[in-house]
Amino acid sequence: MTHLRDILSLLGFEVRSAGSIAEAVALFQREPRQAIVLDMHLGDENGLEALHEFKRTNPKAIALLITGFPALRAQLESGLEMKAYASFMKPFAPEDLIYALRRAIDEMQT
Repeated sequence: MTHLRDILSLLGFEVRSAGSIAEAVALFQREPRQAIVLDMHLGDENGLEALHEFKRTNPKAIALLITGFPALRAQLESGLEMKAYASFMKPFAPEDLIYALRRAIDEMQT
C-alpha cells in the first residue's frame, strides 16, 4: 500500500493512510474524504464494517476496495453491493486503480 500511496501523492492526490480499519474509520470521521482506497483485510479487522461506516458518514464518498486474499472475493462483491465504486484483487496494476479513481471523481463532479 505504501507504493500506491506514493504514486497517488505524486499525482497530486491528498493522501492519508491508516494501519488498521479502526484507525481508518477514526481518520475518516475526523477528516472526511471524497474518496477512499480500502484494503479489505488489515489484521483481524473486516473492511466491510469500515465501508459501512464510511458510507454512513458520507454516503457520496467514493470507495475503491482492494484485497490480496482470494477468499475475500465475496467481501469485494458485498462491498460493491454496498455502493463501492470498484474492487481490485492484488496484485493489480496501479494505473487501473488510478483510472477508476479519476473516473469516479469525474462522475461525482458532473
